[in-house]
Amino acid sequence: MAKRRARTIDDQLRDIITARGLTAYAVAKGAGLHSSIMVRFMTDNPEQRRGLTSESLNKVCRWLGVFLEEGPIPPETVPTRGEELRRQRLKQNKAEA
Repeated sequence: MAKRRARTIDDQLRDIITARGLTAYAVAKGAGLHSSIMVRFMTDNPEQRRGLTSESLNKVCRWLGVFLEEGPIPPETVPTRGEELRRQRLKQNKAEA
């Protein structure tokens, strides 16, 4: 059985921007970036899509109020020998919630 590709930070950020109904232009303007940077980042065409530099990523995340947080490891990315560790982390996260 093939493992699913883990969602990247870029994928998750695109999802957040889309879910909030924001345009590439609005995000660029709010984060202080040139609009072409966000247009290339948000495009649906994988051949034209570009990632963000860490500086641009930080600006966008700061403007959106988004930050990285360690959470449970997605099951599809956990090696079999780490199954017990994953269960412990899930229990701990549920207890903290």
